[in-house]
Amino acid sequence: MPLISIIIRTKDEERWIAACLKKIQEQTIEDVEVILVDNGSSDKTVERARSVMPELVLVEIENYLPGYALNEGVRMSKGEYIVCLSSHCIPKNEDWLERMLENFEDNPELAGVYGRQVPMHFTNSFDKRDLIVTFGLDKRVQRKDPFFHNANSMIPRAIWEKYPFDEETTNIEDRLWAKQVLADDYHIIYEPDAPVYHHHGIYQNRNEQRLRNVIRIIDKDPNDALSEVSNPFNEENLNIAALIPVREEEELSCDLQKKLLMRTIEHARSASMVNRVIVDTNSNRIAEVAKEAGGEVPFTRPDHLASDGTLVIDVLLHALNWYEEQGEFFDFLVTMEITHPFRPENIVQLCIEHALKTGLESVVAGIPEYRPSWWLKDEEYRRVDDYLHKRDKREPIHIGLPAICSVITPSLLRRGKRIGERVGIVEIQDPFAQVEIRTDQDLRSIDKLAKLNPER
Repeated sequence: MPLISIIIRTKDEERWIAACLKKIQEQTIEDVEVILVDNGSSDKTVERARSVMPELVLVEIENYLPGYALNEGVRMSKGEYIVCLSSHCIPKNEDWLERMLENFEDNPELAGVYGRQVPMHFTNSFDKRDLIVTFGLDKRVQRKDPFFHNANSMIPRAIWEKYPFDEETTNIEDRLWAKQVLADDYHIIYEPDAPVYHHHGIYQNRNEQRLRNVIRIIDKDPNDALSEVSNPFNEENLNIAALIPVREEEELSCDLQKKLLMRTIEHARSASMVNRVIVDTNSNRIAEVAKEAGGEVPFTRPDHLASDGTLVIDVLLHALNWYEEQGEFFDFLVTMEITHPFRPENIVQLCIEHALKTGLESVVAGIPEYRPSWWLKDEEYRRVDDYLHKRDKREPIHIGLPAICSVITPSLLRRGKRIGERVGIVEIQDPFAQVEIRTDQDLRSIDKLAKLNPER
């Protein structure tokens, strides 16, 4: 079996690179080397890639041009065949490489093969339309059509040596290359049986309403394989940690704080997709309680993060940095606080599933609010609700409750944000769930309320 060199171009692709590399490791063809061509990533792309595949070859470049980046990667490679793969493309099947390679058998006039690109379930409408329409199910031999796509392609090294990619063009280096080889009587093949998941499309039409209509028509037929979308992540391989920041509070008795912490750890551990529950604390007593309840406390929070003015986001970021310095990387972080003991039993799992379904960087538990609401700005109250309509016709305002549960990507946290610009809300219908206990007096008030509902 010939050696295959996979060239992956990256820039701030931390979110996708681990899933991409893990799928490469699962291929039926094992004689593979990976060349990572990184264009100055400011996130943890390179570290995350090395944590999955320590043996990869790293090429660092500046002043990115697509053909130049690929050529630099190929020049560092040794394979008889070259695969160009975008870092945000995730091979769908374990025989992805095999299906592309088999086209070159007894086919000396074949210059290159490119595979199908399948939208993800959270791909937006215009990009989903682009991918569905462009990458169909019929295999094609192209002798005149120069469409070729280096997000998912394979070419022989001998062809690349004769026809390297244009290093000056800012776009469509793949199409320019295809024009060259077709002009010299080679042909190219589109192989639909070598698909990858790709979250964005190849065209930039922004007529969202028109595109929604196109997608709606395609999606009406459940048997239409062209409309296939799916979750590209192997949920069993995701590394998701629940992170619970706690410090000793004078307003809470030791016994009550212990019960609140144990209850929160119990909620976190009940989510099937949470791999580990981490308690970040400055207290040895709390650390012992956490360990007793099944949490882990790998470090003691430093004093400068234990004062009254400390922001929760700084505590979370410190914990994330600590783990990444140890070489462990997370796909998502679930943040929770002990002040909400009445959170719904399944809220953590629901928030994680919503993040995977939507592709959003942040998902927060929240409650829908239908009552009159105002926003105070410039000493003037401005109405923000939809109270003029009947309740069943109103669009609610959503109140976020990240202390109950929020799911975020590590890259978002590193940018200093706990909630992104686009957020998903998992609605909580039980009004009792939003009740907070921050003092012993709060608990006494809850006890009075509970007497009104003996079933609680």
